[in-house]
Amino acid sequence: MAELCVPVSFNDLRCRICRKVFWAPTTLLCGHNFCTQCIHNCWERDRRIRCPECGCMFPYRPQLIENTTLTELVRLMKKVADSRKTPDITFCKRHNNPLDIYCYTDDMILCEEVGVLTEHLDHTIGFVEQERKIKQEELKNMQMKSKQMLQQQEKKREKLQEIHKQIQEEAGQTKDHCEIMVASAIDSLQRYYLSVRERVEAQEQAVTAQVQANLMTLTTKMEEMKKREAELDRLAHTKSDVIFLKEWRPLQLLCENSYLQSLHEVSEDPLLPLKSTKRSVEQLGKKLEEFCDKELTSVFPADFSGVNSAQLEQGVEPTTRVVGSTVSAVCMQHYSGSHYSS
Repeated sequence: MAELCVPVSFNDLRCRICRKVFWAPTTLLCGHNFCTQCIHNCWERDRRIRCPECGCMFPYRPQLIENTTLTELVRLMKKVADSRKTPDITFCKRHNNPLDIYCYTDDMILCEEVGVLTEHLDHTIGFVEQERKIKQEELKNMQMKSKQMLQQQEKKREKLQEIHKQIQEEAGQTKDHCEIMVASAIDSLQRYYLSVRERVEAQEQAVTAQVQANLMTLTTKMEEMKKREAELDRLAHTKSDVIFLKEWRPLQLLCENSYLQSLHEVSEDPLLPLKSTKRSVEQLGKKLEEFCDKELTSVFPADFSGVNSAQLEQGVEPTTRVVGSTVSAVCMQHYSGSHYSS
């Protein structure tokens, strides 16, 4: 469909009375247009009610009503003229006119050609400059919101960085504190170990003294038994019956008493005190390990059990087990060394 394009210039929009562009134009019954004030002054001077251009006479003075369509057209033409003086105006490629009309309905930018405007007669029409101001204000609001959001994000980032720093500091302090506590526990266990070591050494000395005393007693008895063995051997080879009978009875009683004393001797295990200490330390180590597992699991119900499982899978001894077995380990190591060195 061909578009209707009607060329319009400022010469077509000039008042025939003042020779200037229409100002508040009005249209007479003959169809000619004049400025409202110009035609009013003309009739006041002339006293004749006629058209200054065609001379058409009117029987009465018609009411002058502004032609709003012509007024709008004049305004548009002035705007176009002003826009052409501005170097950054964009022109329509089809009509070579400024793109200064904005259709809100179709969200399109148009030129002022009549054919183009005819297609958008029922649409909401505005000016590009006016819409630019509105959109510019919206852009400013958007920029302000963006800056506010950026500031909020910056504050959040600074807060997260501060939290991260606090986490690192707190974690370092916690590790140092835990190390101090574990070192204190190990120190207490070391002191206990020294006490147990002294006890084991005292038991070793007591048992050793007892064994040495028994060894001396046994040596003395063996010497006595050897003497009796020699007396029995001598008596067995005595030829005189009278001497044999006289000496046999006392020697027999002496040997029987010696046998009875040997039967009544109690053979107590000399290692019993050391074995008892060993069992006590082992029980203490197990109880300490169970206590640590129970208490630390109650403090770290999920994390600590996971750590223990991971340590076991990797072949690493859990901390509680190491601490729990410290007493038994060090004590048993010392016990074994001290016992076999004796």
